[in-house]
Amino acid sequence: MPTRFLIAKYAPDLRRMEPRNIGVVVWSDGQAACKFVGEEHGIPRSLGIRDKRNFHDWTSSWRRMLEKEAIEDERGRPVPKDSEDYLEVFRGWGHDNYMLVDGGEIFEKPPIGRVAPTEIAQALYAELVAVGSEGEEKVRGEASLLHKRAAEAMKLAGVRSRKDISIRQDVLYKPFGITGYFQGDYILGPTRRPFALFQEVVLGDRKAFDSSIHRIYWFLQSNDYEKERCGALIISAAQQTREYQQHIRALRQVAKVISLDDEEIAIPAIKETASLTGHSN
Repeated sequence: MPTRFLIAKYAPDLRRMEPRNIGVVVWSDGQAACKFVGEEHGIPRSLGIRDKRNFHDWTSSWRRMLEKEAIEDERGRPVPKDSEDYLEVFRGWGHDNYMLVDGGEIFEKPPIGRVAPTEIAQALYAELVAVGSEGEEKVRGEASLLHKRAAEAMKLAGVRSRKDISIRQDVLYKPFGITGYFQGDYILGPTRRPFALFQEVVLGDRKAFDSSIHRIYWFLQSNDYEKERCGALIISAAQQTREYQQHIRALRQVAKVISLDDEEIAIPAIKETASLTGHSN
């Protein structure tokens, strides 16, 4: 049975009807999971949410409903969580500024296998919902510096001069078995299945970070690769906040993290990943 999901949306002005994505709800074989804006960090001003208490009331109410074994339809009849009608009934619990919209179905295919609804919710949230941090100027500065240092490091490591390199090209990956593409920064080998990938990861931008870790994870999973096949390029010395450290720890779980703060360490690490050829099984 396919996994289905809803996208939670908030419209600041119902007359203009310009809703913003604020969360996801996932249902699969009698199990449900969700993730909403504001559960881990503050609510960004860019969402235009005027009454934050009311916002939290809505998202908390949805979460409590999902924890129950059954919910009521519009006639007051209980609909169990293992019913195929469950998500459609749950969708009816969105009203006015707070809407629940059908997101579609996800068909899981080998070699990915069974994926828990909580993992799917995290990934969909990263792709469809996650919003950036408030310090946009600081984030742009980090991204610009990272881009410059990555280009210099790749040149010093001899990677940019390789004949089998592609820079800023689409890379094939299959999140949950669905074919898609994302822009790879430095790709070694054919873009449909590279030998190795180097990806710049901005630690100070939540949306960019969540998208990066999601894509790196599924790139490696889709190709049945070990994490050493992907070098996650970061700069971190100037930003030692708790959030940065959390991002670095999470990134190390899925990829080979290469800090460009120290060239003497970074260059050998880049060369090591670039030396990988052929495909692992």
